[in-house]
Amino acid sequence: MEDLATLEKKTIDAFMAGDYQKSRDMCYKLIKLAPHDPRYFIHLAECHQKLGELGLAEKCRTMAQAMSSVEALGMTQTAPLPLVGAEAAPPTAASYSGGGAGTGQWAPQPQPARRNSAWIVLSSILAVALIMLGVFYAQGVGKLNDANAHIYNLETQLAEEKATVASLEVQLSAEKATVASLQTQLTAEKANVADLKTRLTASEGKVTSLTADLAAANSKVASTQASLAKAYADLAVSASSLKQVQDPRHFNTLAELQTWLAKDDTNTNPAYTASSSYAKAFILQVKALRDGYLLPACLDWDATYIYSWNAAVVGGVAVSVNASTDVITTGPTFGSPPPSHPLPMP
Repeated sequence: MEDLATLEKKTIDAFMAGDYQKSRDMCYKLIKLAPHDPRYFIHLAECHQKLGELGLAEKCRTMAQAMSSVEALGMTQTAPLPLVGAEAAPPTAASYSGGGAGTGQWAPQPQPARRNSAWIVLSSILAVALIMLGVFYAQGVGKLNDANAHIYNLETQLAEEKATVASLEVQLSAEKATVASLQTQLTAEKANVADLKTRLTASEGKVTSLTADLAAANSKVASTQASLAKAYADLAVSASSLKQVQDPRHFNTLAELQTWLAKDDTNTNPAYTASSSYAKAFILQVKALRDGYLLPACLDWDATYIYSWNAAVVGGVAVSVNASTDVITTGPTFGSPPPSHPLPMP
């Protein structure tokens, strides 16, 4: 247990630190250890004053004044208070009287006169006791009120929590109904999904069949496009050839004629071996015309033979070509050579 000096120091330190409640509680401990010291009641009054407990502060001041009155009558803090009406000390030997040995008794002694100060001391002690009882009672009542207030708050919170629980139960019931509805919808949606999967499988089969048909159609389209491209190419060649046939011209130079004859195979193609010379002359005419040149076949005859050759105008000079041998014979020069294109396209 702490001594008074240590407890006093802690009480003052708590008060100086502003912890008035702690200082008050420690001051009560001091009063229990030294109930006759008015300083503790004065300090306790200051603590109650700081805490706003004005009634308790006033009672503590009254108690301190009573304790000070006791000290003024010569009663110290540590000396015990004498009991009013106590018997006097036994008489001395000189006052002892009686019969034989062992049969004597103390002569009665006169009682001391009672003083008014004894009544004051007794009243002060009773006042102190009543004030202490009032202080402890007030503390108990305060704690009881605090406990009742706390219980009331807890009951209020409990009622609010019950209301909240009831509201949550209602919400839970609604949520359960919602979940049940959603489960029903989910079952229906699952059935729809199964139906859609069946339809999807059938559609995928159709898509596969259509894909095969499309591939076949694309193949046909590709083949048709290739044929069409070839036809366009042939048409282009035919158009070019047709243009050449429609607008043929004379050879510009003898070298041009010789080059063309070197490429031509009328005189070397085995297919024409059995053909007559005038037949070859007409073949050479057609081939020259297809390449856009004028190399017409010419015929002459007598009573025995038919003579044939191909005639050409080369740079204003008349020449003849033997279709069977490609031999070129140069003739006379035109005084006024014919135009290169006898009949140009309009």
